[in-house]
Amino acid sequence: MATILNVSRSGYYKYKNHFAKKRNKYDVKIVDLTYYIWKKNKKVYGLNRILPEVKKIDSSYGERRVRKIMNLLKIQ
Repeated sequence: MATILNVSRSGYYKYKNHFAKKRNKYDVKIVDLTYYIWKKNKKVYGLNRILPEVKKIDSSYGERRVRKIMNLLKIQ
């Protein structure tokens, strides 16, 4: 891939790993936030109620990401 993009191999992987770590940090934040909202509301909130709560705190997360996290946490 580095040769196709005409960049050095080390530069390509440094760039790739930098953004992977940054995204992982935000995923941990959204997982914690989703679980906290669900737990705070007596484990009865579903996607339709959790999503607006998440968007109030950080609007950069969409329905698909919140749904994936809920599936990961086994929240219905």
